[in-house]
Amino acid sequence: RHLIQDFPQFYHYFSRQEYSYANISQTNRNLLLGGPLGVDGIKTGYTSAGGYGQATSAVDPNTGRRIIVVFNGTDSKAARKREAEHLVEFALASFSNHHLFYAGQVVGHAPVWLGVHDQIPLVVHRNIRRTLRRDAIHNMQGTLVLYQNPLQAPITKGEEVGRLLYFSLGMSGEAAPFEERVYAGANVEALNRVDAVVEGARYYLFNNQ
Repeated sequence: RHLIQDFPQFYHYFSRQEYSYANISQTNRNLLLGGPLGVDGIKTGYTSAGGYGQATSAVDPNTGRRIIVVFNGTDSKAARKREAEHLVEFALASFSNHHLFYAGQVVGHAPVWLGVHDQIPLVVHRNIRRTLRRDAIHNMQGTLVLYQNPLQAPITKGEEVGRLLYFSLGMSGEAAPFEERVYAGANVEALNRVDAVVEGARYYLFNNQ
């Protein structure tokens, strides 16, 4: 991935079917190149301890999404080719990229203590994409964890106030959770002293029965 993203000017070498040097022609041992799966690299390998393996990358011709598959341990070149085909097909068919949140999107609300507003929107600051099982996107679950609950006014817009923990449930069960920082989506001024005393008394009377 580092090579593909940061040194794309060199990546085309891995899709060459053959090359010649010193009057010797060499063919690429990656037998999936140029096929219908969109494979354009990366390399094959063999060791006596690890068997036949391959690092394969392919681009979905319909969406432009790139996947990278790495495996070791097959017992022949033919088995290596079959395993690479199966894994690439599985990755392209079973996973997809999803925009979960957009920068500035409201992901929840938090209660505010002694502020001119009693709640505040919470937002994320960046676009968030995840590669997920296709069935998992419909089963997203999340929890907001605030550094203070309720938040204490005054609050400044853009102030980091907590985290969003979320995960997806797919065919394989619960996935490892992701974590994103959440920020105050608006300013909330503190109540003046008189209103703060009244609000404190009201809270004490009606929430401590």
